Amino acid sequence: MPAALGTLLLSVARADFALEDWRYFKAIQAPAALDGEELAELTLDREVFQQSASGQRDLRVVAGDETGEAAYQLVTETSRRERTMVGGKVRDLSHVPNRHSSFVVDLAQVGILHNQVEVLTNSQNFQRNVAVEASPDGQSWSLVREGRQIFGFTVEERGFAAKDTRVSYPESSLRYLRVSVLNNDEAPLEITGIMEMDLGGEGLPVNRLILRTSAVNFHRDVSVMESNDLETWSTLASGVAIYSFRTPKFVGDSLEVAFPESTHRYFRLVIQNRDDPPLTVDEIAFSGIDRKVLFLAQPGTSYALYYGNEAARAPSYDLARLLPYLDTESPGAATVGPQQANPEYAEPQPPASEQYPWLITVAVAAAAVVVAAILFGVFRQVRKALPPPDPVER
Repeated sequence: MPAALGTLLLSVARADFALEDWRYFKAIQAPAALDGEELAELTLDREVFQQSASGQRDLRVVAGDETGEAAYQLVTETSRRERTMVGGKVRDLSHVPNRHSSFVVDLAQVGILHNQVEVLTNSQNFQRNVAVEASPDGQSWSLVREGRQIFGFTVEERGFAAKDTRVSYPESSLRYLRVSVLNNDEAPLEITGIMEMDLGGEGLPVNRLILRTSAVNFHRDVSVMESNDLETWSTLASGVAIYSFRTPKFVGDSLEVAFPESTHRYFRLVIQNRDDPPLTVDEIAFSGIDRKVLFLAQPGTSYALYYGNEAARAPSYDLARLLPYLDTESPGAATVGPQQANPEYAEPQPPASEQYPWLITVAVAAAAVVVAAILFGVFRQVRKALPPPDPVER
């Protein structure tokens, strides 16, 4: 009996990988020259980060026949930079007294489809009409939206605040936008220079933002925010100073903003320009800590990296304890091919209770009938066991 139990436990432990549960895979090209079993190193790419489960707990290195898992260890190593296009560079902020404020948004390239712009401002208790124009060259402009009202109201005593500063317009692929805020006789809005960055998907771990600008002799406070839907934003860092000085007494700059590691898709950089002209940002890069997969590769064996299973648990291999005794200084470099959809993948089915909501009602009713039958049988047995009642004297 103990031997049979041991076999059962082993079968359960090896049953974690089922081919139909993993959505994607990449073929692994092992190091070219392997002299017996050797440690190979695989750097994870953007697609793996974005399509794998959080913490990459669903990664599986599968050998040859697609049924045998190869032990691996996920390690963090050096810092990595990820460049991304700036969503919109704000420039030419100007005010015409008693009329309007305007600024130009440069999307940096032609062909990007867009249909909304947001005016970020620190001003409170305002109501303004906004007009939006588009241009292919920044010279000739056509009106795409006018009469859109933006507002912001704050009642500090009651803790109430409401704001809507987004302006939608018909979808456009033109490079430039000119936004005009009609102030009329009121004070101009305090328009904050902003950038919004899209990393192309969730899951890519980053913890540092790096700016590149040709501007000099400035000092700005900045904040960094994160979002996955462009609706709900949370602050990663605030009150961080960036600066660049080129003066006879001091030459130096600090253009990096560190924050807790994030795997969100969208990031917003808010630059507090105060009364100075908006800071021109030429490029933004992100930095993060590399994750690499170390696995023992066998010569003549093909491997594939499987991922895309939210229900998977993080695996546990003996390799984690063996690794300190292996040469990890110069493992052979393995590479991966393009992402492929697993043809064996089967979409997880919802629980029977969700597929057939009436099932619970039927089960409860059936259970009630069974319980009633049991109780009825018990009552009959009890009646049989009881002595007959005494005759009634007349």
